[in-house]
Amino acid sequence: MESRKLLKNGKPRGKLTKKDITKMSVLSFLEQASFSFERMQAPGFTLSMLPAAEKIFGDSKEDMAEFMTYNMEFINRNHLSFYEEVKFSEDLIFSANVVRAAHSFYFIDKPGIYHYFYNPMSISKSFRQGRWESCKSLIKYCEKDFKKVDEYDFGDELYYLKWFCIMLALNERKFLKSYKERYQYCRELLNDPVIRDTKLTLRLFDVTWKQKLIMVLIKYKMTGILAGL
Repeated sequence: MESRKLLKNGKPRGKLTKKDITKMSVLSFLEQASFSFERMQAPGFTLSMLPAAEKIFGDSKEDMAEFMTYNMEFINRNHLSFYEEVKFSEDLIFSANVVRAAHSFYFIDKPGIYHYFYNPMSISKSFRQGRWESCKSLIKYCEKDFKKVDEYDFGDELYYLKWFCIMLALNERKFLKSYKERYQYCRELLNDPVIRDTKLTLRLFDVTWKQKLIMVLIKYKMTGILAGL
């Protein structure tokens, strides 16, 4: 909670145990069930953190009440929300804005636990004709929030994001069966103004030579070769 002391009135009940961590892990599965564009995942996150909060705040109802309202207070005070137009990697913009709004944050350089449900029909695992349009929305709103800020120059990050989206959209061709379909898809993609106007500086990318080759083929609109790869 920023720089404030966590405990004001109660007495802590001891250290977190393996049982507490397990309970938090199980409860975290409910986060997506509480997702909305208005409240994000704050209610579900708060629920999953309750086992730790009970240990930290002990019998202090005042501290528990403040803890349970803090997430929404932070979101509302800093006008944080998801853009409804962004349908892919929408959490990227939201999380970046959370970090910008925070007074401080912690970086944990250790493996963590991430609950992930594999859905083969999700937008990231199957062909979507509108993938590039989703990527362009992501680029548009990232530039809206980070292109002109005083505290840091996000120029390089926005440049890398743009090429990441281009490569991601191009990869969709692999879901198409015939060469004709792939050629048509690549031609439409490479003629998009966003891709046409994106410069390429290979020395900035720490990627494999194959990826660099594909980027060069994209820049010079080698549609036939890309459709055949």
